[in-house]
Amino acid sequence: KIFVKIGAEGNYVALLYDQGLSIAIKSKDGAMRACQAGLYSLIERYSGLSPKVLQKIQNICQPTIKNWSGDTVGQISSSFKNI
Repeated sequence: KIFVKIGAEGNYVALLYDQGLSIAIKSKDGAMRACQAGLYSLIERYSGLSPKVLQKIQNICQPTIKNWSGDTVGQISSSFKNI
């Protein structure tokens, strides 16, 4: 259903076969975590995947940040805005 290719310097491309969509995303500073969070938001919105599958992807793309003692101190996420 989805094919994702990681490129150099914070580039991602995703193909959503069933929807006939392609997504390209680039992080200005080259950091992959911003691309992953943004790409997840777009996949969640447009892919039509089940909540169970989306949860697995979210755990990778929008991880919970923990400190050295294991306490949750934040989460990487993104917000989606129509433009």
